[in-house]
Amino acid sequence: MDAAIGAICTKDWMDAMKPIEEPTWPMPEHSDLPVRQVPKRFIMTGITEEQSLDLVADEINRASLKLLDEMIPTEEPPTKEPPNEPRTKTNYVGAPAIFALEQACRDINDAFGGYGCYLVGSALERPGWRDVDVRFILQDEAFAALFPNASTEAALWEHDPRWLLLTVSISQWLSKITGLPVDFQFQPQTFANERHKGNRHAVGMRLRKPDR
Repeated sequence: MDAAIGAICTKDWMDAMKPIEEPTWPMPEHSDLPVRQVPKRFIMTGITEEQSLDLVADEINRASLKLLDEMIPTEEPPTKEPPNEPRTKTNYVGAPAIFALEQACRDINDAFGGYGCYLVGSALERPGWRDVDVRFILQDEAFAALFPNASTEAALWEHDPRWLLLTVSISQWLSKITGLPVDFQFQPQTFANERHKGNRHAVGMRLRKPDR
């Protein structure tokens, strides 16, 4: 296409640059007929008329190609859409059960003090959780005071009667209020930090609007 346009432009200009042949009829002494000639800026010493025409043709070709480049829109590469990343959630318990769990854990936090209740385990990681793990973490000294006969080595407190009674009772109470399969346990701080490195989500916190 570019070559065809250049050829057409070149032919037109070369026809325009050809000198007019002498007319065979008499011409007026002061004729206003235009004289076709090569532009003066292409007339150089040692350059023939044919070479000057070639220079004109080259310039026309360059101008034509430039005009075509400006007229033809450039195609932009298609933009790549970012991949759909899975949505991250604080937990996968779901509403309104998580609200009921928050409300119930407030009463447990008020009753036992310590660091309070934490949601842990699979309910923080995936929708297909088996049960809802809630751990109440106490300072080591507070845990020993609440369960004086429980051994803190290798989680042997799971055989302590008081620990079992409170753990099972609170698990059933939370399950009844929330409708969730809640696994509630008391744990001392050192054991909880050493054995469980995963995420924790505090539940049952009481928030108060700051005084102005």
